Amino acid sequence: MPELILEIHQGGSLWFSQLQLDLNGPYQSQNIPGILSCVDLLKQMDYTISDDHIRAGLQNIVDSTGIMGRWQKIADNPTVICDTGHNKAALEHLVSHLLNSCSGELHMVLGFVNDKDINGMLTLLPKAAHYYFCSAQVPRSMEAAELLGLAANHGLKGKAISDPNEALAQAYKCAASNDLIFVGGSTFVVAEISGL
Repeated sequence: MPELILEIHQGGSLWFSQLQLDLNGPYQSQNIPGILSCVDLLKQMDYTISDDHIRAGLQNIVDSTGIMGRWQKIADNPTVICDTGHNKAALEHLVSHLLNSCSGELHMVLGFVNDKDINGMLTLLPKAAHYYFCSAQVPRSMEAAELLGLAANHGLKGKAISDPNEALAQAYKCAASNDLIFVGGSTFVVAEISGL
């Protein structure tokens, strides 16, 4: 069932109205125009793609591709959201959306890989959130304790819990029913969450 409805504009004109996606995320309104531009290029190469094809494809992205972890809600009371956004630009959008979506306190289960701008991403994070730093089981993953140390340099307080599922379990223990728990920072962290 479609969960996100967008209006897409191009060059100041309405391109698509009531475009429904089964993929969530505050960034989809920026991703979809790129997809539609690619479809236009395919049409110029004589591929037959109708507006109905486009609408049907976007309404069934998750079912068709099996993609997981794109602003994916996995629990209620407290709400738990997983997202695979893993760079500074993505995190900027995610943090803004998280702060607007949270009626209680924000708990963040985060892990990053070493080759990202980790300090740049840490500067974007709200100081009032509760942090559970973890590391995915991949060689590129930054160790949770090292991440906790870097985070402290940015005024962020939390715990280092290596396993992402244990970090999420700790967040559950500390969160009230109206709080929001976010799991992300790395595609690899989200991929290790049980039940996704």
